[in-house]
Amino acid sequence: SLPTDVMSTVFKVGAKTEKGWSFLLSKYVSIDSEAEKNKILEALASSEDVRKLYWLMKNSLSGDTIRTQKLSFIIRTVGQHFPGHLLAWDFVKENWSKLVQKFHLGSYTIQSIVAGSTHLFSTKAHLSEVQAFFENQSEATFRLRCVQETLEVIQLNIRWMEKNLKTLTWW
Repeated sequence: SLPTDVMSTVFKVGAKTEKGWSFLLSKYVSIDSEAEKNKILEALASSEDVRKLYWLMKNSLSGDTIRTQKLSFIIRTVGQHFPGHLLAWDFVKENWSKLVQKFHLGSYTIQSIVAGSTHLFSTKAHLSEVQAFFENQSEATFRLRCVQETLEVIQLNIRWMEKNLKTLTWW
């Protein structure tokens, strides 16, 4: 039993090792507390092991060990950290048709998945890739508000980098 104010930190540190990650996954399966499950899932999705991150997303998509409703949370969490931010986008591209089958195209879940897998992109190459991917899906997909917002966020990130990268590098 851990105090709630340090629980997330302890779980994240524990998830850095193979043994700790496996232990947390077994705890996730066996406990009933939804709040504690969310903290464990966040720690598992914060791993630096790309194979584990991919397994989490794939498993949640299929709904085997982790409920499918947790997929957008997992993708957002994976997408927040350096080793996983490209993996999250690759997973979304690879599984787009399955995602659209499971979740309604304009749903909050799809919005969250699109935003969570691309919000760290800050290059023209990423902008082009995201734009081309959604243009190739369908007119309805490309016109989705979340897709347009995603493209705007990437453009804002690009402008921010152009304006501030030189100064940050100098610091």
